[in-house]
Amino acid sequence: MKKIPFEKIGPMRLPVLLADGRVENFKLYTYRFAKDGIYYVVEKGDVRNTLNPLVRMHSACSFGHVMNSQRCDDKFQLDEAFLKISESKAGLIIYIWPHEGRGVGMWDHTRVYMEQDKGEDTVSSYVALGLPVDSRNYHNAAAILKDYGITKMRLLTNNPKKVGALKNAGIKVTRIPLIARLSKYNESQIKVKVEKLGHYYDLATARAKSQVLFYEGRRGLKFVLKNMLDELSPGETYRVFASGKMAPALGSYYRSFQKEKVKKSIRSLILYSENMRSKKTILNVTKGEKKFYSIPPFSSDTFIYHDKVLIVSYAAKPSFAVCIADQGPTQSYQEIFDGLWRNLQVT
Repeated sequence: MKKIPFEKIGPMRLPVLLADGRVENFKLYTYRFAKDGIYYVVEKGDVRNTLNPLVRMHSACSFGHVMNSQRCDDKFQLDEAFLKISESKAGLIIYIWPHEGRGVGMWDHTRVYMEQDKGEDTVSSYVALGLPVDSRNYHNAAAILKDYGITKMRLLTNNPKKVGALKNAGIKVTRIPLIARLSKYNESQIKVKVEKLGHYYDLATARAKSQVLFYEGRRGLKFVLKNMLDELSPGETYRVFASGKMAPALGSYYRSFQKEKVKKSIRSLILYSENMRSKKTILNVTKGEKKFYSIPPFSSDTFIYHDKVLIVSYAAKPSFAVCIADQGPTQSYQEIFDGLWRNLQVT
C-alpha cells in the first residue's frame, strides 16, 4: 500500500468518564489527512511496544455520540470499547470523523433517517436517496496503525469489511465481537446490518445484554458494589454470581462497603463462585458471618429470573455476575449466561 502523508499533533491528556463511572486517563493524538480530514486517536498504555494490542476503529455519529440517539448502537459500542481497552494492557480507539453516516456526512445522514421515518431500513434508505450504502474506506486508519508499528492486532468489530480492509493492508487481525444491547429503538437496524450487510452479530447475546448492566475488572467490581448496596432493601436476600479470584475479593469488598454505605439490615448476601469446570462455592454473608457450602454445577433450572442483573468481568475473561433479587416470573438464566460467556471470552 502506498504511504499516505499526514500531519500529527499530541499527546494531549484525556481524562475519560467511562460507562462504569470510573475516570481514566488516556492520551489523545490528532491526525490530519489531506483528503479525508481529521482522525482522533485515543491511546491506552504503550501501544508501540505492545504485541497484538486491542483496537477499535469507530465511525463518527453525531446523533448517537452528541445527541444520545437510541436509534443506532454506535454510542453503546463506543462505551464498551473504552471499557474493554481501559482494562487491557494497551489499546487504541481511532475515531473517524469523515465516516459520519457510513461516509455520507451529516446532511445526508439526516436525510437517511428521514427516509427511515417513512418505513425504509438502514440499507434501503440509502438506496432510495441514490446514496452509496457504505462509502467508508480504511486507508487512513491503516496508515495510523502502521505509524504505531502495528502488524498484528485484535480488532473490536462486527463488520467484516473492516477486517478485510486491514488484512489487505498487510495487518494480521483477530476479530473481537463488540455486542451492544438491543432495544426497541435499535433492534431493527441491527437486524438489517446482519441480514443485508453481513455483519457478525449474536442477536441472542445482544438481547441478553439488554437485561444487564455490564462492568469490567476489579475497579468495576468496586463500582458495582457501591451502587448495588445503595439499592438493597432491608430484610431481603441477594444472590451474587462470581468466579475464580473474584469470590474472596467480593466478600472483602462487600463487608467494607457494608460498613461505609449501608446502614440498613440486610438478611443475607449469597455469593456463588463458579470455576467454570466443576463445582461452586457459596459464601453466605449474614450479619458479617461467612459460611461455605458446596453444590453441584449449574443446571438449566438453577437460575431464576430477577429484576436486575449486573455482569462484571475480570481482565479479559468473564468472571462475575450480580443478580439483585426481585419478584418476577421463574425463568432460566442459562441462555443468557451462555451467550454472555461466549461474548466475553476475549483472548
